[in-house]
Amino acid sequence: MKKTFLLLPLLTLALWTGCKKDPPCDDPLNPECPNYDKCLTVVRTDAAFTVTNWTDPHYLPFRDTIPTPGVRRIYFRAADTRMSRYEWKIGDDPRVFTDSLFFLIFDNVSGWINFTLTTYNDNFDSLCFPGDSGKVTVQKAYYFNHYTDNSHSGTLAQYPIFGEYLGHDEGSPSDTFRVTLDLDYNLGAYPFNLPRGCNARLGSRGIYNTHYFLHQTTHLPPAGLEQCYTPGLVFAVLQPDNKSLNIEYEFTQNGVRIKRKWRGEKLP
Repeated sequence: MKKTFLLLPLLTLALWTGCKKDPPCDDPLNPECPNYDKCLTVVRTDAAFTVTNWTDPHYLPFRDTIPTPGVRRIYFRAADTRMSRYEWKIGDDPRVFTDSLFFLIFDNVSGWINFTLTTYNDNFDSLCFPGDSGKVTVQKAYYFNHYTDNSHSGTLAQYPIFGEYLGHDEGSPSDTFRVTLDLDYNLGAYPFNLPRGCNARLGSRGIYNTHYFLHQTTHLPPAGLEQCYTPGLVFAVLQPDNKSLNIEYEFTQNGVRIKRKWRGEKLP
C-alpha cells in the first residue's frame, strides 16, 4: 500500500503535465498566431516626395521656393522606396525619370515649375487599404527664385532661416537667451550662442536650406571656450510663419551627453 500511495500522485502529475497545452502565441506578424494581421506587412501605395538640396549624407527639403543664383543641382526623392515603379515628370522636360532618387541641373531657371511623381505598387491590397488601386500620382509646384545680388545681405534675403532669435530651452520659459544663425562666405554657416555662451565657429560648416539648418561636429572646444563643451548636433527648423524657430541640439558636459530643445522667435 505504501508503494501504491507514493506512485499515484506522481502518475497523476505526469498525466496532467502531458495534457497541458501551451498558451496561444501573441505575435501579429506570425501567421500561426490567432492575432495575426497581414495588413501590418502590406505596403500602401505612396507617391509622396521631397525636393531637396544635398550634402552627404543629409537631404534638406525645400518648401515651395528654391533660391537660384545660377546653376543649381536639385534632388528629387520619393518618400517610400518600396514601390514597384516610379515615373517622374519635371516641368516641360519630355523625359520620364524612373528612379526613387535622382538629381537634375537647373541653369538660370526662374518661375514656377511643376513636378509630378506617379508610383505603381504591384503588391497593393485594397482590403487592407480601401481605395488603394496600386497607382498614385502626386503633383507639386515650386518657385525658382533667380537672384543676382550675391552680396552677404542679398544672399541672406533668400534664406529666411538666418537671423537672430530670442527664446529658451524647453522647461525654462523664463530663462531666455539669444541664438544667431549666420552665414559667412569664407567660413560657412554657423550657430552662435548654442550651447549658451558659445560664440565660436567650431568644427565643420553647417548646411542649410531656406527653412532648415544643420550643424554637426565632434571637435573639442579650443582653450578659453570650454563653455562650448563639445557641440555635437544643432538641427534648426524655421516654421511656415518665417518667425518661429525650433532647434534640437546636443552637447557633452562633464562626460554626460545632453539633449535639449530650444524655441525662439525672430528678432527684427
